[in-house]
Amino acid sequence: MKLIPGSHKGGIINHRRSEETDSVLTLELADGTDFRADGAVQWKLKAGECSLHDDRAIHGSPANPSDRRRAGLTIRYSGTEVKNDMAVNPNFKIYLCRGEDTYEHNPYGTAPTERFGRPAFKPVSIEEAGQS
Repeated sequence: MKLIPGSHKGGIINHRRSEETDSVLTLELADGTDFRADGAVQWKLKAGECSLHDDRAIHGSPANPSDRRRAGLTIRYSGTEVKNDMAVNPNFKIYLCRGEDTYEHNPYGTAPTERFGRPAFKPVSIEEAGQS
């Protein structure tokens, strides 16, 4: 994986829909961003390792050439006063980590009560799933 150091400090960066049909990722940096690929540093991860980084950090990696799954997980922490735009994220759910939700802005998800098995599925983008 490559990462552009300090890219998380600049706030939200403009994106556009990718025109690359082979990519499972649908966004890329928009023209006019001040970041250059030659400023990226290599971040080597071994099998089974993971990276934890700010979601605003510009990062990426080549396509996975193996037949083994490459997983991604996004976790965002925020106060209960934050209201999700359900028109943008219709499947959004919250899971209260501690305290009380006195605002009740967002729908709650149900936390799992047992261990999940390994799912057998082909990851697709929202557009491929017909949900765009």
